[in-house]
Amino acid sequence: VLMPGGKLVIVDFAPHALEFLRTEHGHRRLGIREDALSEWSRSTSLRPTPVRRFDPPSSEKDGLSVQIWTAEKPPLASEAAA
Repeated sequence: VLMPGGKLVIVDFAPHALEFLRTEHGHRRLGIREDALSEWSRSTSLRPTPVRRFDPPSSEKDGLSVQIWTAEKPPLASEAAA
């Protein structure tokens, strides 16, 4: 449940192919596609903001990129007019 004017923040890995994370760490997905989460936000009437991505140093062979998504629930019409 998100109040009108509230913000949702989701932090997860960008898509990757490190299958060992499923067996060794219980990951169900191997990251989330940026477009998939943006579509989901819009389908729930949330307003997504641009995704922030943090890539590992290029020296890290198996590093993972982290993405942060935010989406806002629009304020009630009476709040927006104020």
